[in-house]
Amino acid sequence: MYQYIKDLLPRLQQLNKSIDHTASIIDKSWIYIDDDEKKHTYIFQKNGALIMSLNGSVTTGTWKFLPHAGSLLIDRGADKILLKHVFLDKAIIILRKDNNYDIPWILIDENVIPDLNVEKYLRAHIIKQLTLKEFRSNGSTYYYSDPDNIGVSRESVFYDENLNFATISITVKDKKIYKVENGVVNSSFLKLTFRTDKGNVTVISKDDYPSVGDRVLINGEKVADDSYTIRNHFFIRAL
Repeated sequence: MYQYIKDLLPRLQQLNKSIDHTASIIDKSWIYIDDDEKKHTYIFQKNGALIMSLNGSVTTGTWKFLPHAGSLLIDRGADKILLKHVFLDKAIIILRKDNNYDIPWILIDENVIPDLNVEKYLRAHIIKQLTLKEFRSNGSTYYYSDPDNIGVSRESVFYDENLNFATISITVKDKKIYKVENGVVNSSFLKLTFRTDKGNVTVISKDDYPSVGDRVLINGEKVADDSYTIRNHFFIRAL
């Protein structure tokens, strides 16, 4: 789980809320699952008191937000830990121990995530907040941003199934080809098929209609040098 969340952090930090307004974490029951899979409950009170529960046994401590460091200082009685803010939303707080980048320290609001499935929640959260839509290509799952609900466009950002920026060539509805590198479209082409006096010809065009310099193919092979007359206007492959 930790590795998966680390991989998601670049996307999560796009959606991050500041922990400066600590009202969002006060007087809520936060669940912390330790390395032994034990569930600890933490309740941060407005007066700086910290209530901790494990298997019904309650202990108390204190907490303090350090704005200059963007960190929580937690005194659990037996120890003190400094936790740096990484990500915050209504259901999850992701922190890390100072100088420890490998293992995040995660607090979960059980009222919002009753199954405590952090991975599932974060994935759905990112997809919703970035307005991503899913598609399949060559047996793999990908996502693209579509905030205006217009479908794939040159402004779309593309992600792989792990929500990392994708590098891929995408053909949309057998017509539009997008070359994507690191999530961003760097070129696009139209693939148009025409009925000509010498058979069906496919043109790969940067415009909406054939122009000088376009690639011309029949069955994937370059056509012979010649003149071609479009018959009965033209047709585009069925969408």
